[in-house]
Amino acid sequence: MRRFPYGQPLGFGVSEDWKVNDGNFKIALDPDTNTTFAQIEDFYLLIGHPRDTEWQLGEKEKATIQHLERAQAAIESGSRDLWITFSSAVGDRRTAPDEDVTPRVMALGRDHVQGINERLKAWCRQHPSKPLGIVLMDFVNVKGKVLDAQADDEEDVDLIRLLAGMQLPN
Repeated sequence: MRRFPYGQPLGFGVSEDWKVNDGNFKIALDPDTNTTFAQIEDFYLLIGHPRDTEWQLGEKEKATIQHLERAQAAIESGSRDLWITFSSAVGDRRTAPDEDVTPRVMALGRDHVQGINERLKAWCRQHPSKPLGIVLMDFVNVKGKVLDAQADDEEDVDLIRLLAGMQLPN
């Protein structure tokens, strides 16, 4: 799925319909019949209260959780739509130049503020074994390694299991 214009055919082009910084939009996957859609959450630039990481993370959490809840309900009712949720985000340096709310801070948090990854893990524990579509995340492994089948951080492995709708081992 290509969300930016490109001079050659590459992937499935959706750049004309992509909504910038939108928490809930859809793109027809079969434009001829308009019966199957990609349902997308891509709310990533958090503009608002300067120097307030908690507010920014709360807004991102709200958009992400609302989209996941819509995905669960639609998938459970038999929807054929493709649900895509981006959990990544960044704070707006124009409104908060002294607050470096990078994608890493949004994912992992800072000081006493819990990042989106931990917030998603808590939400998934409350809603186990339900399909969510595709969830794209930043910095899943807090040790800075790329998460793969060999991941040695059980917390990250648990998060992936929860997002995949798998049961956690006892």
